[in-house]
Amino acid sequence: MDFYQEASEKTGLAIADLKKIETLILKNENFSKERVQKGLYTFFCKIGMVPYYYKTTSIETIANHIESILAAEIIAINRGSKQLDVDFVSEQTDSAMYLVNDDHEKGIEIERRMENLFPAYRLQSYRTPGIDLQSHFRSYFVARPIYEFPHPPASESDINKVAAKQFLEMTTREARDRYQDVLEKSISWNQPYIDVTDQVRDEIRIMISVPQIGGYRFLSGISDIINYYGLV
Repeated sequence: MDFYQEASEKTGLAIADLKKIETLILKNENFSKERVQKGLYTFFCKIGMVPYYYKTTSIETIANHIESILAAEIIAINRGSKQLDVDFVSEQTDSAMYLVNDDHEKGIEIERRMENLFPAYRLQSYRTPGIDLQSHFRSYFVARPIYEFPHPPASESDINKVAAKQFLEMTTREARDRYQDVLEKSISWNQPYIDVTDQVRDEIRIMISVPQIGGYRFLSGISDIINYYGLV
């Protein structure tokens, strides 16, 4: 399969946009065409950035992110390090995006900032590999949730009436059914409800339902626990 075609299918971007990103990076003459194309292929086809990223990030900004990651990796390689150093922050009134190297202290700093600035917002977070190094970086995407029913009763157990439109429109039926099951089981709980699935695409999936009143600092708190037990 042609690289551009594969990248277009994985990202949802038009082939013309993909070629424009390549042109923007090559125009700066910081990297060879071979290195740029290798970086583009890995970023678009292997890293697995979420569709939300490509839908809400300009072509110019995507090009800047890829070029910055390539530059950061060259610096790391030249100093004999396998640790990627990336630190991108973009905050708007209704949304935010963070790309940072996979350092626990940096991650906690970002997560607490999000908890303060964007309480009760929709968050998608991923840990992805670098382009050349064996290091990882973290991505956080924050967006104001839009609800079909903004003020459902506390006893509402229909996922279609309490979930954000963004989730309902983008998720699969299988995922929606899992969330529906957790919602029904946790609706009367005053403490976090935890559901663990062992065999889902060779991974362990942990779903947690948290009462809204107890959600503050939950993200950074769970990150501390995951880091303490060495689960990443």
